[in-house]
Amino acid sequence: MTRRGQVRSAVACSATRRSVSRLHMLGLLLLVLCSAPTAGWTTISAANFGTTLKTTQEQMAGVCEECQRDPMRGLGYIWTFPESPNDDTGLGGGITYALDPKLCDDMLPRFMEDIWFIPFLNCGDLEDAFTRGLEAWSKNHPLISFVDVSEECKQQDVTPCPLAEVWVTASDELSASAVASALSGVRYSSTFRYTNGHRPIVTRSDGSTGQAVVVETYGATVSFSKSECWYLD
Repeated sequence: MTRRGQVRSAVACSATRRSVSRLHMLGLLLLVLCSAPTAGWTTISAANFGTTLKTTQEQMAGVCEECQRDPMRGLGYIWTFPESPNDDTGLGGGITYALDPKLCDDMLPRFMEDIWFIPFLNCGDLEDAFTRGLEAWSKNHPLISFVDVSEECKQQDVTPCPLAEVWVTASDELSASAVASALSGVRYSSTFRYTNGHRPIVTRSDGSTGQAVVVETYGATVSFSKSECWYLD
């Protein structure tokens, strides 16, 4: 049996086993518009609101009339990158996150990885797995970083914790087909700034330009199903 940080095998479970795939879960959580083109992304805007490549191109050029009428039709659900280093909005200062204090108690029994009653997993293993997933994103993008405020949130005694932009919890209220979910908190923003330093523009009827409204992500709740059996990948 291999230990933490390696692929683990486990005893059979009556339910379908689910791997805690760190990058997959974070893909649900984060969508950051970068200055370089990226292949392979499916945006929330495209999946839920029918945003097309053509619409996005027109939005970037400031000539998307459809986006002006309804910002949901343009590329949105993305984190802003503030200009001031002292501004902690969006990606500024790092994205704060916290693990629900009840997460371990809820999830650890769903990992059937004990052999002859010897536990091979503990709460620290689950926390480390999530942290390593976040670190993978940080190492692959110079503008993405994360700040763990789990300990501070324990002092708040409020759930979800107001200090955390990303709240990680377990739930038994997910749909039958969902093993995990990421629910974004969004708002309309007229001060949005992309990670390449550009701002969305709108071209008015008189030819002048101004800043366009974008649907900005400002937080998220990541929920893991408590009814599934899991193993640590």
